[in-house]
Amino acid sequence: YEQYRTLYKLWCSNNSALPELKPLFRISGIEPDGTFTVSDEFRATVRGLASQILPLMSASEVSKD
Repeated sequence: YEQYRTLYKLWCSNNSALPELKPLFRISGIEPDGTFTVSDEFRATVRGLASQILPLMSASEVSKD
């Protein structure tokens, strides 16, 4: 949860630079600054989103070089 909140704060301060993170903060029933339940469904959702987001972030790092 702390890492999720850290990512959320990072996204809030740099959302134009990190648009790939946006799907993580639209998970139904999860509020970065409120309620949070770690269920198997939540874990599966985060893993699925991460598998989509990480390649995008890697590609944007390569294009910056």
